[in-house]
Formats: sequence, C-alpha cells, structure tokens
Amino acid sequence: MSEQYDQFLDLAQEVQNSVRQAKISIQKGVNGIPQAKNITTQARQTFVNASSYISKLKGQEYTNSQSALRKLNTELQELEQLVNAQTVSQPKYGQNKNLAEANMYLNDTDQMMDEANTIATDVVNVLGQQNQQMRGISGTTTNIVQNTGQANKLVSHMKKVEKLVNITLWSISGALILVDALGFYIFHHNKK
Repeated sequence: MSEQYDQFLDLAQEVQNSVRQAKISIQKGVNGIPQAKNITTQARQTFVNASSYISKLKGQEYTNSQSALRKLNTELQELEQLVNAQTVSQPKYGQNKNLAEANMYLNDTDQMMDEANTIATDVVNVLGQQNQQMRGISGTTTNIVQNTGQANKLVSHMKKVEKLVNITLWSISGALILVDALGFYIFHHNKK
C-alpha cells in the first residue's frame, strides 16, 4: 500500500469515529446537540482532507478509496440531517438554509470527485500510450543491436576475404615478376 492510501485510510477512520461520537452526543438530547454539531463540522473538514488524497492514488487503491469516500459522504449527510433535525433552538429557515448549503457543498465535492476521476482516467490512458511507445522503442533497439551484430560478423568476414585477396594478388604479382625476370634472362641470354 502506498503512503497516500495509508493516510487516506487514517482520515477515513477518523471521520467514522467522529460520526459515532456525534451520534452518541445526539442521544444525550438537547444538551448534546452543540457538541454533535461541532463534531460533524470537524468530520466534514476531515472528509474534505481525505478526498484530497484520491487524486494521488492509482489502481485498486483509487477504486477502494472512491467507494469508501462515497460511503463516508452518505454517513455524513445522514448525520448532518439528524443533527439539523434535532436542533431545537435553530429556526426552520436556518435548518433548511444549512441543509441547502451542505447539499451544495456535497454536490461540489461530488463534481470535484468526478473531475478527479476523469483526470485520473486521462492520466492512465496517456501512461498506456507512453508504455506502448516504449515497447516500440525497445523493439527497435533490439533490432538495431541484432543488425549491429550481423554487421560486425559481415565486417569480420570481409576482412578475412580481403586478406585472402591481398595474398592472392601478391602471389600473382610475385609470379608475374618471376616470369618477367625469367623472360628477361632468357631473352638476354639467347642474344649472346
């Protein structure tokens, strides 16, 4: 597991613990509502921090974290509705306004998660294309190495053939010089 995924899991656990604490505070009645509100606000902030790690994750960690984030978001929404429903001192208008703001905030969060998912998908696609390009480059490099090896063998063979041709030419030249010397000797020897 990556360090980012571990940090995400820690924050997700912190949100779950906060949700439990807030529910316990709500069960205390009117006196526990302010504490439940504070805990819920802190849980929402922790949720936002946890959602910031999603863009840093890949593969199965990314999928698992998205699923966990959706579940936490649902739990937080239910908790916020429960806290707002239990609030006695807050006028009905204020409850609806807070709920509308919370829903707007959650919609924004969902939209950011969708955008992050789209970006992550694009990154994965680009990395796949680069991987294919690297495979092509690797194949080309392998072919070049093989061709270089064959070229080295050909050059070695050509050097051997060159030596044989040189020896043959020197031998023929030597034989011609001997024939010429012999002809010269015979020609001058017969004149006398």
